[in-house]
Amino acid sequence: MYDIRREGNVVNERIVQFRMETDDSVFLFEDDITNYLDEVADKAIKLYTLRDKQTPEDINQKTELLLWFDSQINRQNQGLIIVFAPYLKFKTWKFGYERISSKP
Repeated sequence: MYDIRREGNVVNERIVQFRMETDDSVFLFEDDITNYLDEVADKAIKLYTLRDKQTPEDINQKTELLLWFDSQINRQNQGLIIVFAPYLKFKTWKFGYERISSKP
């Protein structure tokens, strides 16, 4: 997402890499995360297909996609934080770890 924000576009290799690196999410997270990762990939693919298009409608779609990606990494909008926070809370992790480590 930072590459998209910095470059204003995405290259096919990064989409493929993202898919490969997030394929195992289905085994690690609930559906909310896997659905979110699918949404990120889908929006990146859409942005990629618009890279050479110059019609006003295409430019508007590209702008909307770039704003969406920006909102995901912008601290004010907290897109990524909202999605991943339930999985990264120390209190939850600590409680889960204590339950697992206390089993005989």
